[in-house]
Amino acid sequence: MCVLEQDGAGAGRFDFDSLDWRVDEAAKAGLDIIVGVGQKAPRWPEFHLPAWTSPKDPDFDRHLFRMVEAVVRHFTDAPISISQVENEPYFAFGGSTLKESLLRREIELLRRLDDRPVMLTESADKRDWAAPAQWCDIPGVNLYTRLWDGRHYVDIDVVPARYNAKIRSVSSSVTEVIVSELQAEPWGPRPITELAPSEAAVTMNPERLRRNVEIAPSADFETALFWGGEWWYWLRERSDPSMWEMARSIVEELA
Repeated sequence: MCVLEQDGAGAGRFDFDSLDWRVDEAAKAGLDIIVGVGQKAPRWPEFHLPAWTSPKDPDFDRHLFRMVEAVVRHFTDAPISISQVENEPYFAFGGSTLKESLLRREIELLRRLDDRPVMLTESADKRDWAAPAQWCDIPGVNLYTRLWDGRHYVDIDVVPARYNAKIRSVSSSVTEVIVSELQAEPWGPRPITELAPSEAAVTMNPERLRRNVEIAPSADFETALFWGGEWWYWLRERSDPSMWEMARSIVEELA
């Protein structure tokens, strides 16, 4: 989750209403909450910048740090478990990778303001996790098993033992490695709401969700966050509760 400074008549102010509602609702449900700060956040197009600034703006860093500080101070007393800095900063998706010097300054600012654990996110299969492990308490990785790469469908077939080896390689310098995005929705040639059911099923269906979930404990991940809850709800509202019910069954089994 991320808050952006408003432009126009609202320049210099922040709108926390939407975030406050989400944090309050999550707290009522007894959920652990991760709040993200920075210029790059989950969900396409990843870079969620206001129209009045860009990385080419000579004052961009100042605007960015001011937003980070505002978010941290606003949620000082909120029941937030983890602070996420940027989203997959080492992964060029939605734009370019982020400068490590800027990323480090964001983390240093956050640590001066708050003592919550810091999370950085990374691709599970493309690289090792040494870079985020240098600066954060909790590396979070995205774990996908089938996706559309722009030309065709690709299977990501990584044995759990390989993930476990990568966990062990950074375990001495971090608190925990979690799956911050466990694929639980389709990744096709168009937005998921535009995919026909048969197209969506190529990369995600109830049986594939269960198989994906089984990877996490096999690799010794203790925490895995589903990536796709909005899609399950969207399907259910359109008379297809199959994903919703499969997820409910999995959660009940793991409880």
